[in-house]
Amino acid sequence: ESFWRYNAPFPIRFAAEYMNNPAADEHNDAYAFGVTFGRANRKGLWELGYRWKHLEADAWYEEVVDSDFGGLRPASGTPLRSAYAAGTNVEGHIFKASYATFDSLTIGVTYFLAELIANVPGDFDESIGRLQVDAVWRF
Repeated sequence: ESFWRYNAPFPIRFAAEYMNNPAADEHNDAYAFGVTFGRANRKGLWELGYRWKHLEADAWYEEVVDSDFGGLRPASGTPLRSAYAAGTNVEGHIFKASYATFDSLTIGVTYFLAELIANVPGDFDESIGRLQVDAVWRF
């Protein structure tokens, strides 16, 4: 019902999802699971979350996946250079923290730590960390 430094009923949410593409013979599964503590929806409330995400190469169309979660891939036209790109064939951790400074304003930080599942040609680091800071204003 309560938690340290949280002045409201304390929610704990669990989430899981699974996807399979039956049109592909292999590398066709995706899944994610995680937990969130608290909910930053009113002034003074906070939220902490963790999620593990695994998205194989043929599980979904790479053009429509979450653009924040990606990996290092060969840059187009230069096989020895790498660039960040969203898409499939990636797995990793997502850490999130948010704090509601006002009822209408929430400040959040998300850190993505991802790596490619299957190796791709090229000489580059196959893991990446990405920090995202955002402010959400509700009106």
